[in-house]
Amino acid sequence: MQDPTAHDVLRESRPAIKKIIEHLSCFNCYSLPSGKPIDELDEYAAVCTGIAKFQGLIGVPETGIFDAATAKHLKQPHCHNHISHEEKIFADDWYKNSSLTYCFEQYPDNYLTVVEVRNAFETAFKEWGGHLTPPLRFEEKSPHKDVDIRIGWRYDFGKLSLIGNENANDDAVTECTDYEPVPVQRVQETVKWKDEWVAVSYSSQSKEKLHADIKIYFNEWADGGPTEDSQQFASRIFPQIVLHQIGHILGLGHSIGKDSVMWPVYKNSELHKNDIYEIKKRYGGQFLVDRQRDLEWRVILESEEGISYTEDIVAIPGNHLYRLANGVIWEHDPSLGWERVSGHYQATQIDASPQYLYLLNIDGKILRRAREGKFWEEIDGESRYPKTIRAARDGKELYKLDLRNGLVSSFSNEPGCQWRLLDANSDENTRDIVTTASQVFFIHDDGAVFVSEGAYRQCHLIHNHGEEKRYGADDFELVGSGDRLYQLHASGQVLEWDGMRTPNDPESLKNWVNIGELCELRSIGNIAAAGTYLYAYSNKQNMVWFTDRKNKILGSPAEWVGKPIPSHINLGYIMKLVASEYNVYFLESTGAIYSYSFQMSKSGGKFC
Repeated sequence: MQDPTAHDVLRESRPAIKKIIEHLSCFNCYSLPSGKPIDELDEYAAVCTGIAKFQGLIGVPETGIFDAATAKHLKQPHCHNHISHEEKIFADDWYKNSSLTYCFEQYPDNYLTVVEVRNAFETAFKEWGGHLTPPLRFEEKSPHKDVDIRIGWRYDFGKLSLIGNENANDDAVTECTDYEPVPVQRVQETVKWKDEWVAVSYSSQSKEKLHADIKIYFNEWADGGPTEDSQQFASRIFPQIVLHQIGHILGLGHSIGKDSVMWPVYKNSELHKNDIYEIKKRYGGQFLVDRQRDLEWRVILESEEGISYTEDIVAIPGNHLYRLANGVIWEHDPSLGWERVSGHYQATQIDASPQYLYLLNIDGKILRRAREGKFWEEIDGESRYPKTIRAARDGKELYKLDLRNGLVSSFSNEPGCQWRLLDANSDENTRDIVTTASQVFFIHDDGAVFVSEGAYRQCHLIHNHGEEKRYGADDFELVGSGDRLYQLHASGQVLEWDGMRTPNDPESLKNWVNIGELCELRSIGNIAAAGTYLYAYSNKQNMVWFTDRKNKILGSPAEWVGKPIPSHINLGYIMKLVASEYNVYFLESTGAIYSYSFQMSKSGGKFC
């Protein structure tokens, strides 16, 4: 008898894998690889990746193995709505009516009383509606055809079929029976999502209505049978189920924050600040301008402990943010949250350009991944020696620094390209490199900075911190963007290299200008640049500053706009500041990540 193949084993395990996929999808932790034919092994690999992503969300070791601890978390009562983006139940302008109507078609015949049911819904409506301006009103009416939301209980709950999931046909419908006070009749309806506790259906929008007709059915026998224990447990989590499902009805998807009501697990009974942010963002044009400042700031990641501690962050145009934590690379999507993108690789460094994401693997190999792609491609197979990688801001080149001898090579990302040595005479004291769109700068241990430019990549000294007796190589920071190079000096000054040179005068290349002097910028702790914008953060001033250098002469004075940090944002020590277009991101020493949107902040602030 032949031994079973991997495909045979996977087919045998198909029912269990299918169940795991169903649950992982609820947490947006499962997606099939795209761009090639899919078989059982591809699906299994996607499941393992999804399990690791789920483990990262719940704070257990990211092994990708479905162990007892993972199963325990996945078996918690949770919503089976697989749509993580905003729901399109309503037309874009439905909120102009500022009210929704609802009715109770019947009440349960179990441990829930009429008072408990009504209190749960009234509380949920008040919680969600009260955070909008003007407040969204929910009005109860007697059951009839013009009600927006119909609420009821069902005994034949298990017979409800899902529409649009992988196990149902798109044209499937369900026959079911409505109960009193509506006369017994056979009706057809489409159920968008359900779990063992609740099912939600809604019809398509029509030209006459700004929003859909919604039905919420609760399971009379929550665990499939009329047992006391199951009904009592369903009664205990009923308020959390209602609060969560009203969030879906108002257009919100699932959250990755475990303290959020929109976290798929039915466990939170009060709206979290992220829930409030999302509902305000969903109907952003309706709430008062004086609340705008709360939306400019956002917590991207709470403070971390243990294995998932964030070591580095990188931002690129399009407001794409990546973080490196314990060898794993995560990409942030404002709607979906964090998604693991490093596959099975163990990254020690990351960098990104508008076109590619790069990682330096633990074995010394360098790989790239197209920003919209799913697969990693090895571009440097030389391993087992220390190196540093840096991406050019325009995305055309990647640079690597051999830390053994200071040699710097470039990779052009063109078809058939090879690594090219920039300067065979590089100094072994080179400790780091910084890039702009067309130049690469070498930083030496003694604080000297050289620029490599021209067809022959000649190196010229542009700054020598060794000449400043009080400061060393660790006392400054260089940031490049476009064709500009900025320096954060140890004194807290923000400098710009003017790039000017006088023939036969090497000293002319060392001209740096204080572009923060006009605005009296002081005690700056971090700087970041993106496109033509330069950002600066001062912990002592409790301010974030930005300036647009577009069409400005190199070295000319900068016009800065300063924004005070609100009292409810408690920034600790900032390890790194990065920027992407109008967003600037703060990585705290605790691992927490904050974002500040200058695009939303179009007025106010200190101008100089």
